[in-house]
Amino acid sequence: MTLRHYRTSGGEYLGGFVGASPPAGAIECPAPPNALATWDGSVWVAPVMVPETVSRFQAKAALNDEGLLTAAEAIVAAVGGTAQLAWNEAIEFRRDSPTIASLAPGLWPTNTASQNTAALDALFIAAAQIEV
Repeated sequence: MTLRHYRTSGGEYLGGFVGASPPAGAIECPAPPNALATWDGSVWVAPVMVPETVSRFQAKAALNDEGLLTAAEAIVAAVGGTAQLAWNEAIEFRRDSPTIASLAPGLWPTNTASQNTAALDALFIAAAQIEV
């Protein structure tokens, strides 16, 4: 017997069935890549996860790629203290760090708080893709 996967018309994954009948109205589909994937109407789409950490190099390279490295360095220099030490010495940067969050308003001064959150998430996602 063959394992067959089914979803609802709205894209909710119903599971794999071997020898059992799926619920009425179920639509056969390929297996989803993971439990968080959603059906976009033609394929499963796995969500992009925001990494918890990126290396200092990856963070600075992503900022540089976006034209924001000089601004970030100026913000950190103005704050000084522990933020400056972390900027220069930390092996990795944590996405949930208050220091990282405090950079956003200076990098994107016209953004709302939620836009800054999304922009930092996008920056961390981009940074994680950078390899030495």
